[in-house]
Amino acid sequence: MPHLGEAIAKAADEFRTLAQRCRKAAYAAVPPKNQLIEEEAVMLRRQAENLLRLAAGIDRTVEVATAEVRVEDFVAVQEVGKVINPVLAAGQIEGGVAQGIGYALYENVVWQQGRMSNGQMTNYIMPTSMDIPPIRVFFEEIPYSRGPAGAKGIGELPLDGTAPAIANAIANATGADVTHIPITPELLLEMLEGVHA
Repeated sequence: MPHLGEAIAKAADEFRTLAQRCRKAAYAAVPPKNQLIEEEAVMLRRQAENLLRLAAGIDRTVEVATAEVRVEDFVAVQEVGKVINPVLAAGQIEGGVAQGIGYALYENVVWQQGRMSNGQMTNYIMPTSMDIPPIRVFFEEIPYSRGPAGAKGIGELPLDGTAPAIANAIANATGADVTHIPITPELLLEMLEGVHA
């Protein structure tokens, strides 16, 4: 099995190649003769420039007896156009990944009669600094023609891919069919019953 860093480097190369192919295909999709067709081509180009912006790699530990999951290492490769301020951009990604870990493993909103019934710090579990692994951030720079100095927003993207990546890592480690988050120990035990039955 390749080292996690090697796997992420390979994924980053594949990510870059696929993003470039998508961009070329979108630009070549429609000839710019008809105004309506040109507007559709512009929309396709914008979509292509926003595709495939995050790749994540995770090293995790799953204690099968208790169904406790711990993310041991997280590698994020993010395409953000041109990186203007690497420290702030990396911080944004680290924060989004930390939120995504909470979303994937801890934060269970319980609603009763239209109100959140677990809205206190005592019964709404969020990750602490002890629950967050080292987060390694790498950038893939593909300047964005419509952004200032070639930049794109980072926004919510680091959060979006984290929970699915964790769910897939748990599924790969346990064989469980992970279809719901947060993947609490209680929920994972139920999923594991189906696997080991």
